[in-house]
Amino acid sequence: AWRRDYNERRPHSGLGWMTPRDYASAFCGETGRHAAQADSSAHRPLATHQHQGSNQPRTLVIAG
Repeated sequence: AWRRDYNERRPHSGLGWMTPRDYASAFCGETGRHAAQADSSAHRPLATHQHQGSNQPRTLVIAG
């Protein structure tokens, strides 16, 4: 019971104080389809390995 209240009826600040049901229906009206779900069968994109190692610029140390 509490899960349904939290997920469907309770307003959330992250959704502009809309209920999740109202927030989802605001987007469903434009395309006629529901938004993708996190538990769907679609694969999530894989992270790329472009940035390996440190992202800090190297600093030369002057000896002396």
